[in-house]
Amino acid sequence: PEVIVTDAAGNRVVDRSALPAAVRLRYSTVPPDRENEALPTTSTSFEVSARYVFRELAARGLHNTPNELQFSAVGAPGIEPLVVSRIPTEACASAEYAVIGSTVCKPCPANGVCDGTSAVQAAPGYWRSGSKSF
Repeated sequence: PEVIVTDAAGNRVVDRSALPAAVRLRYSTVPPDRENEALPTTSTSFEVSARYVFRELAARGLHNTPNELQFSAVGAPGIEPLVVSRIPTEACASAEYAVIGSTVCKPCPANGVCDGTSAVQAAPGYWRSGSKSF
């Protein structure tokens, strides 16, 4: 991700004296059945040419799990944090299904119909006893 600071009118701020020295990025994901326990990753980028670039950050969300990015200006209390919520997780291939609460994609089971999400449907002429049975 890359951050550019703007003023209230949406103009890019380039005056270094008005920019924070750094921006901190906090990425978090909340695993299923652990709603009170976020798994955060934090990274800091320092100002270069009025931009803050987070090259070393590799955030990978869990399927069907809330993911969030929070950008905060370091040492600049007048700049409100920016929160980006509900970041989608990349879908699996169309012949796979996503294992909820993980980063795993598995092949579609025999006689199943998959679309790359966590949904697995029974093929026409077949049935399932429950949503977790194959």
